[in-house]
Amino acid sequence: HLTRTTTWEDPRKSIAVQVQRQQAVSSASSTEVVGVGAAAGALPDGWEQAATAEGEIYFINHQTRTTSWFDPR
Repeated sequence: HLTRTTTWEDPRKSIAVQVQRQQAVSSASSTEVVGVGAAAGALPDGWEQAATAEGEIYFINHQTRTTSWFDPR
């Protein structure tokens, strides 16, 4: 609404890609600290990580039968 434009691209998808890149950079360059890097741990029960044909990562919640671009950790 602010820019009065439309797009076929989901804006949440580009945000998710940015978050994933930031997590990858920070986990590669930081030392392990207690309480930091929770995203590096296991997914919560009922969740699965998958990838699109283009290699984009998304997450499946089998309990609610939903998907998300955002890492639930």
